[in-house]
Amino acid sequence: MKIALTVTEVGMLIYWGFASVVVLGWVIVAPDAMYPYYRNPLIVIWNWSFLPIDILFALCGLAARFVPMAPERAVVLQIVSLTLMFCAGLMALNFGSCNVGSTLHGGRSTRGWSFCLLPGCCVSFALPKGLWHEPEKPTHQRQ
Repeated sequence: MKIALTVTEVGMLIYWGFASVVVLGWVIVAPDAMYPYYRNPLIVIWNWSFLPIDILFALCGLAARFVPMAPERAVVLQIVSLTLMFCAGLMALNFGSCNVGSTLHGGRSTRGWSFCLLPGCCVSFALPKGLWHEPEKPTHQRQ
């Protein structure tokens, strides 16, 4: 599960880094390589509205797993990360199924849904099983 979470978080950072250099004009992407309606102002605003939540969940999750800290702090960061990841995925699913899928495409898009389900699946498996946290090993034994 740690690998799936890390891949999702790093993927978000890569996505937003790439999106930023495209917007700044440092990289030119052919229009046929872009997603449908990428010039639609509603889609552009919706997409960029995810920047803060995506960056925050990615940084919290990566810090919780890779920055040395007290286990209690790591658990708090991981819960914040998983909560934000779940919310971002749910918001994307909702918009994609209710707005983009039905209004722009004339029907629901399963391809868009499958991508948006990844964060929710990671959270669903990680939270109940506690896979984000290694149990502490006792430092001394009682006699």
